[in-house]
Amino acid sequence: MARITLRQLLDHAAENDYGLPAYNINNMEQGLAIMEAAHEVNAPVIIQASRGARNYANDIVLAKLIDALAELLQHDPQAAFARVRDAAQAGQVDAQLLLAQMHMEGKGTAQDASAALLWYETAANNGAPMAMNMLGRCHELGQGTVADPMLAAVWYRRAADTGLDTCAKHTLYE
Repeated sequence: MARITLRQLLDHAAENDYGLPAYNINNMEQGLAIMEAAHEVNAPVIIQASRGARNYANDIVLAKLIDALAELLQHDPQAAFARVRDAAQAGQVDAQLLLAQMHMEGKGTAQDASAALLWYETAANNGAPMAMNMLGRCHELGQGTVADPMLAAVWYRRAADTGLDTCAKHTLYE
């Protein structure tokens, strides 16, 4: 998936008489879903970030995230891992969550549930509800740690308290 300037894209759209969707992304999952859909139908899109997202993450981190998304779609998992790791180390919470998932699944790096657990903890402690949920799962199933249903319940409860729907009916914390 090529990255081009906005001017190039708009000029091409005008010359070929088509419209372009522009999407504000607020997290890695949204960006990946948009880029995967665009890739699937071979259609250009504009990915942008709101002023709030730019203030929160800063332009450098957002650029690294978008580069990582593009590399994931170009099937260069090692390069994507490196970019996601850089963004995670810079404090971008969505990148921390994605890095944990990449460690857990062995995408772009060796599968390492212990490393995944550490990045899930980092993202959860930075307020990521899905990371809290995944920590509950890790502690429930003993992934990267010894199984601990009580600690799993704590993390599931924290995730549910944020309003994350996937935890709302989980029986461990009741």
